[in-house]
Amino acid sequence: MVKLSRSEFPTAADLDPTLTLLEDHGYVRAQPVVRTGGRGRPPSPRYLVHPRLTDPTA
Repeated sequence: MVKLSRSEFPTAADLDPTLTLLEDHGYVRAQPVVRTGGRGRPPSPRYLVHPRLTDPTA
């Protein structure tokens, strides 16, 4: 897990252009968001990271 500073990305929406660029270049892939219940906050988006970024031998 990577933690980001609020000074770099004050809101989650500020990450959207960066995540879109990473997805366009194949570094990350968005997973579908599945709601388990009808109440409460919707789940946060999740991303799969390309295996070569975490294991250079893959």
